[in-house]
Amino acid sequence: MKKIILSLLLCISLFSNAQQDFYIFDMTDFLSNMEKDWSIGNGIDVFTGEFVGAYFEVTVQNGMNMNGYRLEIMNSTIRVYGDSINSGIVQKRFASSNLYFAPLLSTVEQQYKPLDIKMLPNPANDFVIFMGDYVERLVIYDINKRLIKREKPKAKNFRINTSTMSSGLYIVQIFSNNNKGIFKKLIIKWWNRQTGTHN
Repeated sequence: MKKIILSLLLCISLFSNAQQDFYIFDMTDFLSNMEKDWSIGNGIDVFTGEFVGAYFEVTVQNGMNMNGYRLEIMNSTIRVYGDSINSGIVQKRFASSNLYFAPLLSTVEQQYKPLDIKMLPNPANDFVIFMGDYVERLVIYDINKRLIKREKPKAKNFRINTSTMSSGLYIVQIFSNNNKGIFKKLIIKWWNRQTGTHN
């Protein structure tokens, strides 16, 4: 009996691992006018040969200006609505790495429509207010990809404290409860009372 239960758990575990998570992210804030190299998606575990993490479907509205930067596409598909301007280097790492361009005036399929989430104020200092579509969780990284903050608001309108964050540019990764998400730029600026300028 114990062997049967163990075998069943192993089969369930193998089946669940074979089912890769899937997310649709809007990365317009970062890829419509690139300011640095980007690597989108997840790689392969060298020991198991399986993909690590979720498969990303990425949308970019209003075209993509690469400005000569490098775009590495891992286990993901990028759909650009509009043209490519000022090309850069595109590296597709796997058979599952795709880049598609659709005319700017083409209709965006419902599943690829971006989340409608406002983030105010931006630039911010003490707090940021989020308003719009439902947010299950969010993660904030600094520009060097270090994790700064995790939140699980599970709400449409909420506020997060940013008073402990230094001045600079941050990446906010927002997850909804329908396998959709969006990446947004957040700027933190602190006012220096002695010099009368922003830090």
